[in-house]
Amino acid sequence: MRLTFCGDVSIAAAIRSRWETISAGELLGGAAPLFRASDQVFVNLECALTDQATPIQKLGPNLSAPPRLAQLLRESGVTACGLSNNHILDFGLPGLADTLRALEDAGLSYTGIGENARDARRDWVFCEGSRTVRVLAVCEHEYSYALENVPGARAYDPYDTMADIRRAKEQADYVAVLYHGGKEHCPYPSPRLRRLCQAMAENGADLVLCQHSHCIGCYEEFQGATLLYGQGNFCFPYGDSSADWRQALAVQVELGDRPTVRFIPVETRDAGTFLAEGGAAREILDRLESRSKDLLTGAWLDGWHRFCEENRSKYTDAIEKNTQLFAHYLDCEAHTDVWRELFPTWRRSEASAE
Repeated sequence: MRLTFCGDVSIAAAIRSRWETISAGELLGGAAPLFRASDQVFVNLECALTDQATPIQKLGPNLSAPPRLAQLLRESGVTACGLSNNHILDFGLPGLADTLRALEDAGLSYTGIGENARDARRDWVFCEGSRTVRVLAVCEHEYSYALENVPGARAYDPYDTMADIRRAKEQADYVAVLYHGGKEHCPYPSPRLRRLCQAMAENGADLVLCQHSHCIGCYEEFQGATLLYGQGNFCFPYGDSSADWRQALAVQVELGDRPTVRFIPVETRDAGTFLAEGGAAREILDRLESRSKDLLTGAWLDGWHRFCEENRSKYTDAIEKNTQLFAHYLDCEAHTDVWRELFPTWRRSEASAE
């Protein structure tokens, strides 16, 4: 059994003028060899598939693509979509209904969404022969998460998620967690995020992939599990974006006698995604390995702190000028991580000085 997990897909803004004529081959044809060699191909769909013109009120962009995207994904070889992210409800419940209808019409399965918080806690399950794989797609608390009586995405919970992972491991041979969280544009996890992913491994996850950061991060092997802190954008071509924005890792899992995990570098060019080759592929993997060594030396903490300091003004401005932004930063785990780094309590300040 071979599974391929890809990162964030959201393509509408860059190709609106070409939308009616673009083909699956132009969009993801460069990844076709990888997809053809896989039994299942999983992507994180980070936009609503809708023609609705009624975005919800939020801070940041509202992302959508025409419903036709579902068919293009299916034609390219994608088989399943994770919907637990901070953009799936950007056009409200009507936009979500359009998205689910488009996926179902295209024959794509999906996970990470539900009629309420409990319903959203359903795993994606794939069986082949005597082997079973379960995938849990969860997101941090940014706009789209389900509530007790409100539809939405499957939110990370420090108690429920760990229980769900343990239950999944009892029922499956291999458990993958897609965690939509961590700080955007930061190649290192926060201390909380790293410990969280390690705890997922301790509770039975074999693979933890952090998405949402829009850049490739670093990875480690922990108690037999592979933890990747930042998968990057699989197909997210937004204007003249940086090289980091346009690079990603597809993660291929081979379930033989012993599971193996491969990182496969990919690049977005114009409106399409291609397998990186030659020196470009080597550079992506070399940078990944270099950052991953920082996890062993402790240098990752310096990288995380430096990132937080570079963004200090955003957080001080939220305190002083924008009540809604302040509330949003408190709600979301990744933003709270930055708060804690920038504004340590007296106890933590005293401890670090000892």
